[in-house]
Amino acid sequence: MGREVGRCGAAACLSIQDDQQSFPDPAPYGESAHAAHFLTWLGTLAKPVEDADGGALGAIDAELENCRRAWRIAARDGRADALRGAARVLLNYFDYRGRVEEGLGWLQHSVDAPIGRDDAALRARLLAQASHMQYRLARYDAAIASADDALEHAPTRDLDTRTQAHTVLASCALQQGRLEEARRHYTQALAITPRESLAHSTAATLDNLATVEKRLGHYDESLRLSNESLAQHRRLGDHAGVALCLNNLGTLAVARGETNVAIERFEAALRVQPQAPETHNNLANLLMERGDTSQAIEHYRRSLAIAPRNVVARTNLGIALTRMGRLQDARAEFEEALRIMPGYGPAAQNLDVLRRFGVRR
Repeated sequence: MGREVGRCGAAACLSIQDDQQSFPDPAPYGESAHAAHFLTWLGTLAKPVEDADGGALGAIDAELENCRRAWRIAARDGRADALRGAARVLLNYFDYRGRVEEGLGWLQHSVDAPIGRDDAALRARLLAQASHMQYRLARYDAAIASADDALEHAPTRDLDTRTQAHTVLASCALQQGRLEEARRHYTQALAITPRESLAHSTAATLDNLATVEKRLGHYDESLRLSNESLAQHRRLGDHAGVALCLNNLGTLAVARGETNVAIERFEAALRVQPQAPETHNNLANLLMERGDTSQAIEHYRRSLAIAPRNVVARTNLGIALTRMGRLQDARAEFEEALRIMPGYGPAAQNLDVLRRFGVRR
């Protein structure tokens, strides 16, 4: 259960009308006071939001319209410190809530406002955080441009902004297969990360760097980094991070040909985080290799129950059903994968095989 997070009394809140587009027009001093109140309040939630505390996230859910208004008023009034203090909290909030496009809009509004043009340090902070959201939306070119801009203008002492920008540049490079570049930026991020204030970021960067080393074939170094990341996530009580590390340790064991170790890692990850679709898919793949097709099908279905548009898991389920002789069911899964992602090669190839054997609607 999430910790209790205090909410402001009615006298301190802007009234939210039935029409969410309406906005009361109090005297300017009233607007500024309300903006200061809500952005300061957001700052008090920094740690619980970073920890994905349900109570803190729920409190922001309830006051999000007031926070949006406060953010815009502060941008209009040139309150750089208020925006800077709330930006990290909002980045984590929108990330955890899966509302990345909306969060990017908030940041872009302030970047484009006069304060974003006039205050270079604030602009750098907001651009670094916008680059993370652009990365999350797979807009890699835009993310790289924003992160480069942030690094160019961020003060040397602003380690938070510089860490964020290096991390985004590394993640984009990793996605685009530029492994040495990814390693360089992740290493730079680790070297400057304020370990106490960005402990979660440090743990995640270690895990990402482990992925780079694995893809470079440096398995021992990848294992060392993964274990260090796992220890940090456990110390932080970050269950989602622990589960992700265990999943990645499982994929490393697969690369090393250690099937039994990999299965143990995936099962351990699912005990920590049962709602992890990628881990269910990874475990199912190994169960298939071991000949336990029925158990594999169960895990593919559990993966799809969480992420029904995952064409990889859906195609794998079709392959497992084919092995069980359930050809009509397999055909349906391949067709659904192609409906979700037209032209997806593995689904198209397997469907073509079934059709050549006369399996049709």
